[in-house]
Amino acid sequence: MHPAPINGSTRLLAVIGHPVDHSLSPMMHNLALNHHGLNLRYVALPVDPANLEQAVRGFAVMGMRGFNATVPHKEMLLPLVDALSESARIIGAVNTVVIDENGRLSGHNTDGLGYITGLKQVWDGGPLAGKKVVMIGAGGAARAILYALLEQKVAQITLVNRTVSRADALLSEMAEQRGDTLLNSAALDQDSLLLQSCDLLINTSSMGLKGEFIPGIDLKQLPSSALVSDIVYGKQPTPLLQQASELGLAYQDGLAMLIHQGAEAFRLWTGEIMPVEKVEKKLRGYVEG
Repeated sequence: MHPAPINGSTRLLAVIGHPVDHSLSPMMHNLALNHHGLNLRYVALPVDPANLEQAVRGFAVMGMRGFNATVPHKEMLLPLVDALSESARIIGAVNTVVIDENGRLSGHNTDGLGYITGLKQVWDGGPLAGKKVVMIGAGGAARAILYALLEQKVAQITLVNRTVSRADALLSEMAEQRGDTLLNSAALDQDSLLLQSCDLLINTSSMGLKGEFIPGIDLKQLPSSALVSDIVYGKQPTPLLQQASELGLAYQDGLAMLIHQGAEAFRLWTGEIMPVEKVEKKLRGYVEG
């Protein structure tokens, strides 16, 4: 379908960040908006953290439909919205804001759902419930993915980080959500980090973005049935995913998470289903082209 012409009724969606010029979200969402012939446009807006509150209030006054947020705004948005979804409240971060016709802002977090939905595209190990997970990193992305894994009732999560106290702090914050899941922390270079019983290894850190290796992680220890997941994506697989491929392990980069968190945001704004296969083909071609 051809894009709806821009006119006096056209409304805006956006992604805000600092910086934000690297974002693939405008390409993704405008493709989906055009697919449905919706009179909306999606743009990337650089917003300095010092101006965040002013920008957010301006978006509501302008009649925008909503926006996504990336680094460093996700946590800073919490006190600036009028309502929070349960996931955003528990995770402590907002990546999607919906603005209603009265200018009321509701904050959501679609990162965890996006990760799990994307993972299940390649996961063939049956239900995630009862599985053992090793997760690298304790930053913003880790918070959302940890929450999503707890919702899936995995058996065990070992959170690995250079600074163990930061991993412990995150696990402590999520303690009420743990249910029967066993939560552990470990140092990144810990020699005793055992991967032999790991079903899913996830890198939620930025390590690998510039081609660097993750110290202390030996994929040869993983069982042949394990899956290696990295939320980083780019023209070439990260060293972690390259090694997984060489060892014949199943693996997935972060493009699926980007697309599926975006698909949920798209649904919240428009009530429509993003054409995921069409979007993935376009973005994969752009990233790897």
